[in-house]
Amino acid sequence: MIRRTAWPFLAILLLATAFSARAKLPSGKSIIGRVQQAYDEQSTLRFRFRQETSLALIDDQPTVTEGTMELAGNNRFRLETPEMIVVSDGKTLWRYNPTGNPPTVIVESLGDVEPGMIPREILFEYPKKFTVTEVDEGTLDRKPVYILDLVPKEEGIGVKRIKVWVDEEDAITRKMELVDDADNLTVFTLTNVERNVEIADARFRLTIPDGVKVYDLR
Repeated sequence: MIRRTAWPFLAILLLATAFSARAKLPSGKSIIGRVQQAYDEQSTLRFRFRQETSLALIDDQPTVTEGTMELAGNNRFRLETPEMIVVSDGKTLWRYNPTGNPPTVIVESLGDVEPGMIPREILFEYPKKFTVTEVDEGTLDRKPVYILDLVPKEEGIGVKRIKVWVDEEDAITRKMELVDDADNLTVFTLTNVERNVEIADARFRLTIPDGVKVYDLR
């Protein structure tokens, strides 16, 4: 089962060059503006992801979930992991658990789902709820990135702080670290990112197989 944490994600420059580089860094506001513009310019986005969740009260290995994500306009998306498929056509959300006994599907109106379930909100709209406190540069997968530290503008959203790695070239968020109010850590990393690729509309609807138990909450 996918953990319903706000999903919805390295190397720092050598100290000897940090001060000279810092003077040339763009502001957090300008980087965030590029992130939001990058989303506006994407007709589609497809990538692989890895989510690692570490619970503060349990000294153990993090829980790891890997899968794929496809995004298109109007809140359409498809998330697939070995344990779960989550699909939205922009109005309806399907959560399909093919490994259950029996397999199950929960169907809901997209507007009724809990915060953090819509990928767009996690990857591109986080600036609306957070303030950038620090900007740095580094590398991720040998690519230059901006590293932003953010804190929430107000209490009550369930997250204490976020660190994000933004690709300097295309302004796509490539990695996020979120610390929640209980000090649990979630790390979300994107790889194999493809922009503006053709994705069939059928990918954003779920055809429910025979024998699946359906819970329709609409």
